[in-house]
Amino acid sequence: MVKMERIKEPVRLRQKKLANGNLSLYLDIYRNGMRSYEFLRLYLIPETDKNAKLRNKETLRLAEAIKIERIAELQKNTFGFSVTKTKTRLTQYIRDYMAQKDKGTSGTYRNVLIRAEDYFGDSFILERITENDVKEFFAYIAKTPNHNKNGKLLSQTTVNLYCSIFRTFLNQAAREGIVPYNFAKTITIVKKAESVRQYLTIDELQRLTKTNLTKTYRRAFIFSCLTGLRKSDIERLTWGDIVEQDDFTRIIFRQKKTHNLEYLDISEQARQILGERKAATDSVFPKFHPTHKTNKSIRKWAQSIGIDKPLTFHSARHTFACMMLTVGVDLYTTSKLLGHRNLGTTQIYAKIVDKKKQEAVSKIPIKI
Repeated sequence: MVKMERIKEPVRLRQKKLANGNLSLYLDIYRNGMRSYEFLRLYLIPETDKNAKLRNKETLRLAEAIKIERIAELQKNTFGFSVTKTKTRLTQYIRDYMAQKDKGTSGTYRNVLIRAEDYFGDSFILERITENDVKEFFAYIAKTPNHNKNGKLLSQTTVNLYCSIFRTFLNQAAREGIVPYNFAKTITIVKKAESVRQYLTIDELQRLTKTNLTKTYRRAFIFSCLTGLRKSDIERLTWGDIVEQDDFTRIIFRQKKTHNLEYLDISEQARQILGERKAATDSVFPKFHPTHKTNKSIRKWAQSIGIDKPLTFHSARHTFACMMLTVGVDLYTTSKLLGHRNLGTTQIYAKIVDKKKQEAVSKIPIKI
């Protein structure tokens, strides 16, 4: 009996689950011992109703048609015909990529798209991009004015962010086989400049606590100074997150930025700022204003008592970190209180508050 050898299907339709719950359809192409992938930019959505089921049925029908077409192209290529090469417009690729991402990142992604449109134009083909194109685009980003700040150049941090996002686009394009390899891996992105961290001294913080704290943003800012919590986490705090255990109060919450579950014990001073306990589902700090408006209010508040610093709400987190190190809390404990995953992030504050340096210079026996 002759053993039949199974013929491997050259093109298979596959699915990849996305973060938003949709399924991305792509072709798994096997030819001459080599595997490649073609992402179709077709997506199946959760079948929550009849319309969704019909839409998915049509999407699958289109994907199957493309699959049959690719098989035919491969067969033609076997007999001397060339396979049709796809042409992907760079800007359209970025738009398609953005459509599958979290809406919270859309503003930053859109800024990168605008710069790509300005530099490459809307008809530039992604398959033709070169390493030099990427290098020159990164240099262009560094010279691009920030339209929201009177034509000033972008900060180095923002340049670094935009270049990183474009690198992400190229990463995905390389995985999909649209570009031969990820050019961005060999390109050095502008190094982040270490930013100046604005913070309050213990004396300045004490002066703020003596002012009227009835306004939500003021209470929340002082609470952040005493706990190190980010504005995004404070906004989401409910009374159900506040747990009273014997002689201390603990906050059990999931960080919005890292998604890590945190157990944060807070001081008696911080507990006093919270005020009277309410229903578990009630917000601890209701009616929070947008960040830009809150930052403006904080600066005016500080200036009213003679503190003239370019403060933002995040300055409260810096204040907490510096205060902990100033009163002698070790770096590791401070890092855990801040929820840092990397101790190196916390070490930046050790540069700001280095009591040993201060003690050393104070020993100079010269009198002026």
